Amino acid sequence: MRTLSLVLLLLACKPAEPEGRLPSFERPAAPTCPARVLADATTLPRAPYLNSVGAESLVVAFGAPSTSAVGLVRFTDAAGTVREVGATREVVPGDGSDLALFHARVAGLEPGTTYCYEVLVNDVSVASGLRFTTSVPGGFDTTVRFLAIGDFGAGTPEQLEVRDAMLPYAADADLFLTLGDNAYSSGTFEEWQSRVFAPNRELLTDVAYWPTWGNHDYATDDAAPALANHFLPEMTLRADHDERYWSFDHGPLHVIGLDSEGALYDTGDDDQIVWGTADLAAHADAPWKIALWHKPPFTGHETRTGDLFARARLQPMIEEAGVDVVLVGHDHFYERFHAQVDGEAVAHAEGGVSWIISGGGGRSLYVLDGHELEAFGEARHHFLYGVLDQCSLRIQAIGTDGLPFDELSLSRCED
Repeated sequence: MRTLSLVLLLLACKPAEPEGRLPSFERPAAPTCPARVLADATTLPRAPYLNSVGAESLVVAFGAPSTSAVGLVRFTDAAGTVREVGATREVVPGDGSDLALFHARVAGLEPGTTYCYEVLVNDVSVASGLRFTTSVPGGFDTTVRFLAIGDFGAGTPEQLEVRDAMLPYAADADLFLTLGDNAYSSGTFEEWQSRVFAPNRELLTDVAYWPTWGNHDYATDDAAPALANHFLPEMTLRADHDERYWSFDHGPLHVIGLDSEGALYDTGDDDQIVWGTADLAAHADAPWKIALWHKPPFTGHETRTGDLFARARLQPMIEEAGVDVVLVGHDHFYERFHAQVDGEAVAHAEGGVSWIISGGGGRSLYVLDGHELEAFGEARHHFLYGVLDQCSLRIQAIGTDGLPFDELSLSRCED
């Protein structure tokens, strides 16, 4: 019955479109949520955040004092129907003390729909007036807005400046994508709490959060703290790779998040490449495909030449699959390249892949020396803001002043 209701909803989204166009998804009316309230950091040391957001389910996670025994997520739709889901509890190290980490898988949701939600700990509301929105299924057209940032959890004033500039854009963003090196300098449990979750407590409550991992995140036990603090899809070919790479659809967009670290470095292990090749082939018809990971295969850094493993193993896979844009971090500046294939400039309309290095989220900046295929580069702190629908994609680099300083614009529909 659940499958039938989803099919009927999608069929009713709109009438037939001209040939070659996806049907547009008409989002249901959003509920009016109460005023937003978050308890203080003593009562709620980690505000809610949203992982594995899909068309019919998602995960709400949050952290409470270690003595907390019971967690609950209560959510309401536009019709006023109230439902509750109990949360699973585990204890992880926090910022100087243990943290009771709760997560609740909320299922039975409608596609592309906004719900109000609140979080209760020991039967006391600690966060309310929040909202989550399920994704629009692949095969439908809608406007998608996303944020992307790399090398940001540095514990610096610049990290907070970038965050403050990003908050106004987060108000209507669907996705928050990270490009690795989230928690400096070693990806410990305390660094994840103090440098990622605590400073971003206002940002992560309402937007789907999809992180990838960098070398600093891997510095502690092969990214064990990163994996323990997140609840990402388990969709790989082997259990020890689960949550290290993943993919999802949101309307006309397919995103594949890859691992340029441990899952890539064993040259005798092709599991990530086999999985990624199959995933991209299965989504060959997606209007837009964006790949993200941490280490760039080439760079305008003054001394680095790029990561050999990414160049030899990831770059050929995404070029053969016709990925439109690749977002990476690692080098602490902004650099956008001309569309290319195998090191040669090729127009996007002819199969060229557009690359952006975005590693200016808060760590100290590097010297940018330039690259022969560089279209624009600047060593400054920033984040990315993207807007797309079936026919167009625009990605802007936004500085700490909140203003764009560069833009990638792509189009694929004929008038």
